[in-house]
Amino acid sequence: MFQSRLRILMCVSGAYGAFRRDALQSVGGWVANPVYGEDFDLTIQMQRQGKVWFTPDAIALTDAPPTLKGWWRQRHRWTVNGLRTIIRHRTAILNPSYGAAGVIGLPMKTIRTVLLAGQRGSLLLILLIGTLSQFYVSLAYVLFVLALLMAVTTLVIFALMSTVLVYRSPIRHLLWLPLFVFVYRPLHSFVRFFGIITFVLDSGQDIGKRVVNQARVLVK
Repeated sequence: MFQSRLRILMCVSGAYGAFRRDALQSVGGWVANPVYGEDFDLTIQMQRQGKVWFTPDAIALTDAPPTLKGWWRQRHRWTVNGLRTIIRHRTAILNPSYGAAGVIGLPMKTIRTVLLAGQRGSLLLILLIGTLSQFYVSLAYVLFVLALLMAVTTLVIFALMSTVLVYRSPIRHLLWLPLFVFVYRPLHSFVRFFGIITFVLDSGQDIGKRVVNQARVLVK
């Protein structure tokens, strides 16, 4: 709801999205593509039309992964496909024709995906090799403190948004926030970290294949 009010909502979930036929047809319709995040891809195009809103009173049902392994694979796929979608729509970043979504929303989503995941990944790598150097140990402490401060700040912001500014949820719902902030979000960041690694490796393979194919053409 908060993102919707600022006109920077960047992903209408494929499980919960509803679109007017004329608006959908104006951007070429729904195109199923396993390489990209279809809902993210479609939302970016719809933002150019200025027709993306979040409706908090809508009721919808969906299937969710019942195991941690299934959840990990799902979020890992979302990260890889999301980065591919960002690359596909890179011209929309800081593009005023997409409104606030292009100038603010998409850059924020890109930076958040890369930096937060990179922070968690760097912390993990430093902890793994921290015994080799006191410098790495000190750097790990700094990153841990920064992550903790960000988590506490997020906890306060979410609490205010949930009870006062946006959702006006019952106070008892706040009991779930620490679990969400200190357990779920860090775990999700690690998933994104490994998703980014997969994306980089896949991109490197694609570039390598194109170079080899071009070389073959030149040789012929």
